[in-house]
Amino acid sequence: YEMLEQKEGICYEPLCRARVMLVVDPGHPLSRCGPVVSLEQMRRLCGRALIYAPSYSPSVCRRGILWNSGACGIPEERIETARNTVEMQIEIEAGKAVGLMLETELRSLNAGSRLVALNVEGAPCHEIGAAFRRADAKGLVGEFVRSMCSIETPVCKEEKRVV
Repeated sequence: YEMLEQKEGICYEPLCRARVMLVVDPGHPLSRCGPVVSLEQMRRLCGRALIYAPSYSPSVCRRGILWNSGACGIPEERIETARNTVEMQIEIEAGKAVGLMLETELRSLNAGSRLVALNVEGAPCHEIGAAFRRADAKGLVGEFVRSMCSIETPVCKEEKRVV
């Protein structure tokens, strides 16, 4: 986001923060641990971990991998990117990987009881924001951003900022 703020005429505004969730298939050993998994349990995970990274920019995908690795203690070489949530869901349901998703991303899954989402205790929250042209800040875009900032979300409310 620092890169966006350095581009002339581009604004970045944080909207909310969301927790990282570990998403596993119901047969995974951690699925029976309850609603919370510790960072120590995360560090002991074996196998592939997928993150949702819809960007085709290698630098954006790389930043996602580094952030998730640092937040969850999983070695970065074991984290792969999925371009869409359907791809992620298929891999997780088949037991071929676990997923690291923001709680806001989980809403896009159509998984029902086929997946189990666990809070990652002690993991930092991830910032969700909007990037827009400074020239649009006074029009509908600015109105949208102010409206989004005013909504009380159930995710990591503690660091919310209003435009």
